Amino acid sequence: MQAQYERWQKRAHYKPLRDPTLEDVKKLCLQLRKAAREERVLFHYNGHGVPKPTVNGEIWVFNKNYTKYIPLAVDELQNWLGRPAMYVFDCSSASILKPFFMDDYNATNGGDSEKRNKEVIALFATGPNTWLPTNPEFPADIFTACLTTPIKMALRWFLKRNPLSTHPVTPSMLDHIPGTHQERKTPNGELNWVFTAITDTIAWNVLPRAQFHRLFRQDLLVASLFRNFLLAERIMTSLDCPPSSIPKLPSTAQHPLWDAWDLAAETCLAQLPGLLQGTVYKTGSVVNAAEAGAASFGVYLSTRPERTPRQAKVPQAVVAKPEFQACTFFTEQLTAFEVWLENASGDKRPPEQLPIVLQVLLSQMHRVRALLLLAKFLDLGPWAVDQALSVGIFPYVLKLLQSSVPELRNVLVFIWTKIMASDKSCQGDLVKDNGHVYFLRHVQAPETNPEQRVLA
Repeated sequence: MQAQYERWQKRAHYKPLRDPTLEDVKKLCLQLRKAAREERVLFHYNGHGVPKPTVNGEIWVFNKNYTKYIPLAVDELQNWLGRPAMYVFDCSSASILKPFFMDDYNATNGGDSEKRNKEVIALFATGPNTWLPTNPEFPADIFTACLTTPIKMALRWFLKRNPLSTHPVTPSMLDHIPGTHQERKTPNGELNWVFTAITDTIAWNVLPRAQFHRLFRQDLLVASLFRNFLLAERIMTSLDCPPSSIPKLPSTAQHPLWDAWDLAAETCLAQLPGLLQGTVYKTGSVVNAAEAGAASFGVYLSTRPERTPRQAKVPQAVVAKPEFQACTFFTEQLTAFEVWLENASGDKRPPEQLPIVLQVLLSQMHRVRALLLLAKFLDLGPWAVDQALSVGIFPYVLKLLQSSVPELRNVLVFIWTKIMASDKSCQGDLVKDNGHVYFLRHVQAPETNPEQRVLA
């Protein structure tokens, strides 16, 4: 679990505590709060094989002699961890603890309810009287698996629900998807990229702007966990065990953008057997690793060609290693955004694809097209600039000022002109990162036309 969390936030410090006593928990919580100072502390309770939480707001730990379980009140836990904090409870009847984190409870006990509302975040795996799912096709800690390994869980769930279209794929293949989540041109990286874009877009379209900014833009680890929580809500709702959270989120299990994720997953899974075996032959017979008796996944076995009774040689097989074919998700979403711009009305309702445009800026392949469409959107007026800034476009276009690609200059100058005309508060961040130098160079460049020079 520690390694899985480090994928989302490497700079954080994690400390696993297995079979802890009450004193162990108290000591570690106090140490973490002291080390974190004003930063958020994450507490993840994996309560499998122990009694359920009680109606008095208690979870279970060991006594000093490890002879029995003793209760630990979450009130005490909150006092030790301090604020701000985030809690994950992966156990049966997890939501029975929710009242002990709510505003009205803390206000009754002398807490500052408004401040507490902003500083306490909690995720609960189950309802107040619900047992965790016990499906042998999924991990026992399915909630934790969704939060820490979302791509693998999403694909495993997709396999179970679509056995006909994915019959060549086995669950064990999911452990060998090529690439890492940081390499966008690999299957693993593209799936993670699409997943981030879709979950961000779902959240942006259903949450109030302030809540979206708080949960998906202020803290990297909190944002990752809430993206993955949307997946957990989809999967566990299908198993009649919907999770819940503080703050409360509307249900997104049936959001139509999940269909786009399913298509991207199916596109990847359809290529997975070929990518792993790598034995597509252009001539001669087809011999794959399984038929040759070799170990699975990426093992290529070379055998001598058999001879006919006349000792004639069979033509040598030529191996063509299949290349991964990227899905069309981002291209289709940019086209949908373009169609929206062509038919934009005056009701000032933003397109649902706006967060996806932000993700596309990370790709050199689609960057120019995405910037041109973004510029066209910002040209609709100050309300469009506000929407783009609320979705988090600022750090992306700020970073692009470090690019020396000449094709980006004109469109970036236009975008920044719109931003600066609508929101003067961006000036400070621009100057702090020496972004103004980009525009000075554009003014001085001899090939800059008069209109662009004025904008710069």
